[in-house]
Amino acid sequence: GQLGFLYFNGNGVPKDKIKGIKLIREAADKGDPNSLGNLAWSYSTGDGIEQDKVRAIELYQKAADNGNILTLSKLGDIYSRGDGVTKDKARAFEFYRKGADKGDAYSMYRLGWMYGQGEGVPKDKSLASEYLEKAANRGNNSAEAALGWRAYEELDYEKAVKWTRKATYDSNR
Repeated sequence: GQLGFLYFNGNGVPKDKIKGIKLIREAADKGDPNSLGNLAWSYSTGDGIEQDKVRAIELYQKAADNGNILTLSKLGDIYSRGDGVTKDKARAFEFYRKGADKGDAYSMYRLGWMYGQGEGVPKDKSLASEYLEKAANRGNNSAEAALGWRAYEELDYEKAVKWTRKATYDSNR
């Protein structure tokens, strides 16, 4: 799978998306979770392969079932936006929750956002802050920025400066 990824992107080898997809597909067929996720992404975007959002969702799910926690947040995004499926915020929330439970910072950020907005779940500022802080403490730049904005709105300027500086610093690394 990794070799296919290198060919697909032209990293250290001549760029060849056809060969890359072939190698990624071979590894995905053997159940490699990263290759399943990469193949799902290609189907989702239509990059290097004919776009097929239904197949992408199937592969993202299989990748998640095989241990690729990053694909849980991809599934959350798909259901949150209604990208090729009926928009379902509650289902999106469940995928983000599973990802957050496995340590994915982006999933934690999305849970914090959903709790903060009351999107798919009852609005809960305490849980929003908890998940945003967990994500920020794992280096999620969007969570850092969100915490800075929340602190600003609450007139806690010291905290606002802390998180905004961290978000700015982290985004410039």
